[in-house]
Amino acid sequence: MDLASSNTLAAFVQALNQSGVGHVVISPGSRSTPLALLFTRHPQMKEWVLLDERSAGFFALGLAKRTQQPVVLLCTSGTAASNYLPAVTEAKHGRVPLIVVTADRPHELRDVGAPQAIHQPNMYQNYVKWEVDLPIPDGDEATQKYLTMAASRAAHISSQSPAGPVHLNAPFREPLSPHLDCTFTGHGTLVRYLNTEWTLCSDAVPDMIQWLNREKPLIIWGPDQFNEQTERILTMAQQFNWPVLADPLSQLRQGEGSVFFIDQYDNFLRESAHVDALQPEVIVRVGAHPVSKALQKAINQWSQEAAYIVWDEEAYNDPTLNANIHIQAKSERFVRMINIHNRDVAPADEKWLGLWQHAQNVSLAETQCVEVEENLQEHAIFPMLRNAIASYDALFVGNSMPIRDCDSFFHSLSQPLAIYANRGVNGIDGVVSTALGVAAAGCRVLLVLGDVSMYHDLNGLLAAKLYQLPVTIVVVHNDGGGIFSFLPQKKMTEAEEFSRLFETPHGLDFSYAASLYGASYEVVSSPAALERAVEPRDHLHIVVVKTSQPDGVEERREKWKRIRISIDGRRDRD
Repeated sequence: MDLASSNTLAAFVQALNQSGVGHVVISPGSRSTPLALLFTRHPQMKEWVLLDERSAGFFALGLAKRTQQPVVLLCTSGTAASNYLPAVTEAKHGRVPLIVVTADRPHELRDVGAPQAIHQPNMYQNYVKWEVDLPIPDGDEATQKYLTMAASRAAHISSQSPAGPVHLNAPFREPLSPHLDCTFTGHGTLVRYLNTEWTLCSDAVPDMIQWLNREKPLIIWGPDQFNEQTERILTMAQQFNWPVLADPLSQLRQGEGSVFFIDQYDNFLRESAHVDALQPEVIVRVGAHPVSKALQKAINQWSQEAAYIVWDEEAYNDPTLNANIHIQAKSERFVRMINIHNRDVAPADEKWLGLWQHAQNVSLAETQCVEVEENLQEHAIFPMLRNAIASYDALFVGNSMPIRDCDSFFHSLSQPLAIYANRGVNGIDGVVSTALGVAAAGCRVLLVLGDVSMYHDLNGLLAAKLYQLPVTIVVVHNDGGGIFSFLPQKKMTEAEEFSRLFETPHGLDFSYAASLYGASYEVVSSPAALERAVEPRDHLHIVVVKTSQPDGVEERREKWKRIRISIDGRRDRD
């Protein structure tokens, strides 16, 4: 590649960096050589080189989750780009800013049988906010202006609310090595894009205030990835006697005052009588749809009589299909609206809040009761982690049963802690890599996931080895897909058929993976041993908790039964 063409491409890299991009995750390959070398040589870009594209995609996703800035994901042409699709879909639905750059053959080598050439333009078309087939860098001034604009536009679009991925397809001709005398400065004026905040139209505010001036309002705070408003939301809730149901990913279950939020609802809303007794007059769901299936069923029932308002930056985000009103705005706008118009809002009935607090306290007494001497049960894992997690910056939770157990049994913490999960499309693939990406942003991470999720992303462990990432992984190992034991498939199939198709026992011993990737490893069976095992290390540490699928099902059901009996008994005495 001549000097003029190399300077054109350097302008593209410089524009990305000046637009706020500081990290690039590179999947090695030949066709991406020009950009790989320039990204690596840029003084303000931090590169991460990972061999497996599928893992690299989720690693970049984790980096972007933690930094709240777009991360570049770079690969060569062909099937390499196809392996980014799972991470791209999660970024789309999880609202994570990614800039996916796929190197490609030049136009004259497409659709003519050239090796490693597939149709890459529009390959992610249903899952990206913007996509473009870039021109080949040729040293022409117009090309340089276009590439600079495209870089700035990509960074802006990917991070503009709601955040998400963009796709830049980058064709290159041989020779692929850039001229090493090229420079990253002096390439013209950067294109700037400025965001404006969404504001509610003047007609919407009185309607919202009118809805909230009911005796029984209910606020549901769903997953809210970058929420940092705990104190403001708490002040608002206490001022107006509002029960605020805090999803585990709402970021409201940690920090001073978090104990005043309702976080036990997944346990007591499993009983129809409790759902009936807690019928609200208006429901306001802020943020994405909550994790709890019990809460979703309750919303389905409540919304037959109550107004249901969805306030979210992603329009039409309501899988219940019951919302009366959709407001497309960030959660902070809801808090700001209440602060501005707080004199117009009357406090709710104190007895209404008391009903929720009663159910919360009774449920909490049951879920946090763990005997240190007993064998470690699945429902006890998250309560036991509360004491040890103060030394971590982030908790990453795998999908399937772990996120549900986190919702049910992980009570609020007094210290700050970011809680992450891949709840865009709720997949079990890429969980290890995403958690390691969060760690790469400079924080200590505790990852809790199931054994099948661990198996799906063993390749992701390479990042921890290469970059010495201090992550502790707790594997809840019940030898298969335990969540299916809660579903109708369990009763509809024969035992052998159910085991083969749904439980999927694999008999894997993860100690060999730990050895392969240089991790320390231990198996624990008691709450006390788990608490000791998750003390932070400066390296990758894998802790396996071996449990039983049938026992796990019965233990949880017994816990929920005791909660129901306790709430009913105390209500009768009151």
